[in-house]
Amino acid sequence: MLSILVVDDSDQARDSITRTLEKSGYNIVGATNGQAALDKVKTGQRFDLILTDLNMPIMNGLEMCKQIYELNLEPKQLILVISSDINQEVKAELKNYNVVGTLIKPINHTTLPLILSKIFEKYRANRNDGKKQ
Repeated sequence: MLSILVVDDSDQARDSITRTLEKSGYNIVGATNGQAALDKVKTGQRFDLILTDLNMPIMNGLEMCKQIYELNLEPKQLILVISSDINQEVKAELKNYNVVGTLIKPINHTTLPLILSKIFEKYRANRNDGKKQ
């Protein structure tokens, strides 16, 4: 079962995403801000994907992405960003930190599992290509 860390300071948003993804068969762990998520990763918890908001107290999503990237994890930690407010400059910066995409809130709960499925298919294909070389 694939494991996803859902990071959002909004209990309602986090719970809604969690319910949607659990119905699709994912194992979900939650965190209320970037620091809490980073702490989970630093203690050795591994996730197939981190799904994170950008605008959060304590540590925002951009800083969390940067710090996780700087941990030099292998394989690289995949991150998908969700936000109601994201500009091109932030999108460009996120690409430096293994962010595989961005979604605009509100999230469409019908298409979210399909989007994740495509991300995991692409990730597996890339890892398999790397093993053949």
